[in-house]
This record gives sequence, structure tokens and C-alpha cells, in this order.
Amino acid sequence: MLNHLRVLPVVPALLVLALLGGCGGDRGAAPLDAGDLEGARTLLEEARERLRDPSWQPAPIRAILMVEVGLPDEAAALESSIEDVANRALVRAVRMFRSHRYLEVDEALRVVLAERPDDEAALLLRAELELVANREAEARRTGERLIELDRRNPDAAVLLGRIHLGAGDPDLARDWVREALRSNAGHAEAHLLEAEALLVLGRGDEAAAALGRALRFDPLHPDGRFLKGLLLESDPHRAAESAAHFDLALEVHPFHLPTHLHRAGGSGTLEDPAVTEGADALPHGEIVELIAMRRDAFQAAVARGEALKPR
Repeated sequence: MLNHLRVLPVVPALLVLALLGGCGGDRGAAPLDAGDLEGARTLLEEARERLRDPSWQPAPIRAILMVEVGLPDEAAALESSIEDVANRALVRAVRMFRSHRYLEVDEALRVVLAERPDDEAALLLRAELELVANREAEARRTGERLIELDRRNPDAAVLLGRIHLGAGDPDLARDWVREALRSNAGHAEAHLLEAEALLVLGRGDEAAAALGRALRFDPLHPDGRFLKGLLLESDPHRAAESAAHFDLALEVHPFHLPTHLHRAGGSGTLEDPAVTEGADALPHGEIVELIAMRRDAFQAAVARGEALKPR
């Protein structure tokens, strides 16, 4: 349902867990309930403060995680201090992808892959660009290449599962979910993909349980918060709670396309946004149009052979 709009993390899921597990004060590493928005917001602030500590992790890792918790400006400042050219380019690629600046992502990935052709984080982002360019077969080959490099790579398994879900095969997508969870039972993206596949299969209660697991492992995941808000929206008595989940998705990811598209009154795809007119919808509609423009420019460059050049 949402696979083509996703932003796949390019840091290992275990590192995200280390970040979140190191926060929480008296809570320690106890998981949050999926509906605990106050706890999630507290966790967000604590994670941001932890990332500002230069002793926690090397600068490239902290910069990428800063992007993922809604600190793009601080990530950009840290990026400029990274001496290693390939690491600096990878951080830039992540930062540009988060704001859908696909041409800049492509340029940065060329730098990384020229020096490190088997860089798994760069290859994951390369696959994401291939999906944006509607080159699913190439994205699948990139995912298979990642599996060749590491058969226990859960991010690659989730990528392949998402591709199969997008192709209309939720059962095969769930096979890849199981593969990912064998490597990392706490992989939030895998549980989220399971929730989406179960929704496609019409198994709503099981999907809600899978989504709850995803948000316990990563309470700040914007796709998870968006989907939680979407499921709650059908209950008129929980409209405010639904809106709060959407708000948190945008706080973590200011360019989160599904949330902007939904709030602009869109149909769920960039191809047919059907943006609602009106003052309340306008800011969201403008962001949707900006993202569509950036996507179209990238796809045109790919068609001209100027982007996604063969490696």
C-alpha cells in the first residue's frame, strides 16, 4: 500500500535500537506501547540530545541518525566536518533522499560506490532510487546483490519483500519478512512490512498487532506513526489521537510524503494526488507538488541516461 513512498533506513536496525535503548531515563530499555505518544515524544527529545554527544558514535553515524530523527540542519553541519570523502557523500545521500532530492542522491552515491562498490548502505539507497525511477527489476537485482554480500542482511530482505508487495504478492512479501526476522527479531521495518501485507490480505487485527510490534521496536518510525494514525482515523472518537500520530510522523520526518499527501486530501499516490483546495490543505499540497516535481526531474534524467548510470 505504501511501499513506493517509503524511506528505508540506511543504518543497521540494531544501531537504531542502541540509540533508543540508551534513552528513556528511568524507563531504561523497556519498550513503549504503540499508543504512548507522550513517551515517544520524550524519547525523540532524548535521542536528539544523545546524538549531539560527539562521544556516542562516529560523526557519519550520528549525522545519518540525526536525519532520521528530524535534525537535517544539524546533520548538514556535522556532514561538513567529515573528512572521509565516501562517508561524507553517504551522509549527503541520506540527507538528500529524506527531502526527495533524487538527483543529488544519485550524484552522492556515485562518489560512494566508485570508492566502495559493495557498500551496503549505498546499495540500499541505490535500490530506492531504482524504485523511484520505476525500475523494479533493477531494484530487485540490487537487493539480490545485497543478499549475496550478506545472506543475513535483514534490510535487504525487507527491500525484496517490499518489491514483491508492490507487485501484488503479499504472501511472498511475508516470506521475506520471516527471513528478515530470522536475522533480527527486532527489525521494525520487517514488522511494518508484515502489517502492510496483512492489510492487503484483509487480516486487520493481525496487521494491527504487527504494527504494534513495529512501533515498540522503533517508536519514532514515521511510516509506522502514519499507518497508526490511518487505522485510528476511521473511529470518529479517536480523531485527535489519529492526528497526533500524523503530527509525530511529520516532526520526525518533515518531508514525509504519505502524511502530506493524506492531509492534502490526496488519493495515496503521486500519480493521482487529487489535492484538496483550501487554506488548510495548501501547505501540504505544495509539498506534495514539490516532491512530484523532484521525482519527475529525476525520472526525466534517468530517461536521458544522465542519472542511475550503470555501475
